[in-house]
Amino acid sequence: QQRNNWIYSMVLPKRSNGNKKTPNKGSKNKTKSEEICLKRKVEIKSEEADFKKQKIKDETHAIDDENDRKKLIPERNEVSAHLNELDELSKKDPEFYHFLENEEPTLLNFTEAENELELGDDEKPLEEDENNTTTVLTKKLLRSYQKKAFIQKSSIGLKLIMRAFCSACFIGDPNNKSFKGKMYSIPSEAIFFDLMISFLDNGHKAILLQLFPSQVKSTLKKAEREVMEGLKKTGENLMEKELKDLIQRSKAKAVENLEISNEMRSSLLKSSKFKSFQIPLKRLFASFLHLIKTTKDPTLLEKVLRYFGYYTKFMPLISKIQKDFLKEFLEIWTNYSIPKSESIQQNSKSILTIIQLLAYLRIREIYFSMGYPVIKSMYTSFVKICRTLDENFLPGFSFRLNCFVDLMGLDMSKSYEAGFIFIKQLAILLRKAVVKMTPEVIGDVLKWQYILCLKIWAEVLSVYSKEDELMMLIHPLVTVTDGVIKLAPPLEMFALRSHCIQILHKLSASANMHIPTIPYLFKHMSFDVFYKAHKRSTEPQPNIHFLLKIPKEKMPIKVIKDAVMNETFRLIQESIELNRYSAAFPEIMIPITFSLRKYLKTKPEKSWTIMTKSLINLIQAYAAEACERRKKIQNVLEFSKNDVKVENLIKENEKSSYERFKSAQEALNIMISKSIVTAIPTSDKKRKEMRNGLESGKNNKKVKTEEVEENISKEAHKTIPDLVKGFEPADWSD
Repeated sequence: QQRNNWIYSMVLPKRSNGNKKTPNKGSKNKTKSEEICLKRKVEIKSEEADFKKQKIKDETHAIDDENDRKKLIPERNEVSAHLNELDELSKKDPEFYHFLENEEPTLLNFTEAENELELGDDEKPLEEDENNTTTVLTKKLLRSYQKKAFIQKSSIGLKLIMRAFCSACFIGDPNNKSFKGKMYSIPSEAIFFDLMISFLDNGHKAILLQLFPSQVKSTLKKAEREVMEGLKKTGENLMEKELKDLIQRSKAKAVENLEISNEMRSSLLKSSKFKSFQIPLKRLFASFLHLIKTTKDPTLLEKVLRYFGYYTKFMPLISKIQKDFLKEFLEIWTNYSIPKSESIQQNSKSILTIIQLLAYLRIREIYFSMGYPVIKSMYTSFVKICRTLDENFLPGFSFRLNCFVDLMGLDMSKSYEAGFIFIKQLAILLRKAVVKMTPEVIGDVLKWQYILCLKIWAEVLSVYSKEDELMMLIHPLVTVTDGVIKLAPPLEMFALRSHCIQILHKLSASANMHIPTIPYLFKHMSFDVFYKAHKRSTEPQPNIHFLLKIPKEKMPIKVIKDAVMNETFRLIQESIELNRYSAAFPEIMIPITFSLRKYLKTKPEKSWTIMTKSLINLIQAYAAEACERRKKIQNVLEFSKNDVKVENLIKENEKSSYERFKSAQEALNIMISKSIVTAIPTSDKKRKEMRNGLESGKNNKKVKTEEVEENISKEAHKTIPDLVKGFEPADWSD
């Protein structure tokens, strides 16, 4: 600044403060001097800015050089140690060293200055060999790889056997672009299976030892210590061989069960060891994925899925690989089918269930690291295949439903999020159908896919009804199900309405709440079709549990009428049983008994009148039982203050409503699978024989018709509960 001021004072003339400028003869010289001064000023400013920039650069370079120098000290130590290992290898096993010189020279030809093996560029020499050269994997060579990788625990041997395993996974597609570099040709099937089984069983332990050596050593010491302490407590004396075998087994289990925590994972990602194993791990998982996609042998797929559970702990280390595996596992879980061949078809069902179960277990392991996206993708893939429900699809549907229910129980907060979103979607579809009322929109609701979605969420909420998070979703699901019942036409869509009523019964039993469903069932009994003459037909009795719609043309047929009425009486009885132990049971059943007696006045068929009378008798018996139990409560005020729910009158030795409902459903599923669902198991022949026997009597005694009807009603009263086994039918016959 002083220099600038001095230049200005020397060049510019001094001006007087109050005088105006007057042009002089030397004005031209003065303007030139001003221009020179301004140019010099700009040059000085640019020089100062360049000086400051250079100073900042010099400071940053000095800091970076110091940091690099500090980082290189331990890395150089690792490289020198690795060089010492190679020297020892050439002395101990010259044959293997000679093989590496011939086949993999890039693993040996490096210097400390290059620093390629341990400083994150471990795979550069391996990737440079992209000529797809093949090496024959002989039995002797495989044994040397196994010895170096699993016994001597060498990182080079592990990478070599990993490459051999990857080439074995691509054996059916050697020209695949995803596999680069050197490949191994496997001459025989025995070597192939030896390589696959040895690596699947021991590869994860070797990888753990290379990535987490301190944690593995500590777990091994802990396992040995626990074995010795357990032997001291029991006082057993084992031989040396038995003791060694026991310790080895306990160590193997401990290493298999070793979990990689988030701290271990974060520290590993920052280390140089992970950089050397990052590309081999990527190649390994790509090979696993290709093998799972392309294999057609179910036994090989079953083994790969079983052993892959040990390798899922390494999947979070590699980004974007979990989604690909999740997609493939879901495809196996939903759509896998065994190819047709005589050798496989003998145990096809057992192998199929094992493969699908193993695929679900792998999905379950991915869930712990991904969370909600697993629930979403699993639910959507499950719903896509729920197009219908029949005898063939029912076992697969129940299996996948149990898997989904198990997954929803792992984390209640994520399950609530998923349940809220998907039940809301069902409610939006229902609202759209109610508002527009077009056939296309109504068809989106009144179909199997929608009903099975309701069944899925009803099962989830009934199993976890005691959880506070999921209990809040019961009311929305009940509202949606009730809306579907009101939207469906009562006569044609009787089967669909019965499915919805069954869902409401399940929620009522699990949540211990009263959900009225009997008024919907009385509508089915009041149609004119049931009072008109029947049409005879040779068609078998339909299984309503596998139907949604019954055409109007077939409704006058007697077999279909009987199926509809039998299912109606069964659902009425189920509703009565759910409210049996309610304190308000006598008051709840007053309008129901009134409606049943009103139905009797219409003079329906004899079989239907027998069933209605038996239901009335059942209601009266349960009402009397509830009144007796209510009398035993001494203080009425305490009874009213307590929040009296459905289960308040149950004795200690009696089952809850949900337990009774569950056992009844199991019995019903067995009957459905056998396709013998009937409301009254007694056949027409037996009923005719009974009537003839009662009318003839012994010694030609006359029996009144009232006694005959009473005996038939007793028989029907005994046989109705057989439909819902688990509801104690022996007590009802009293």
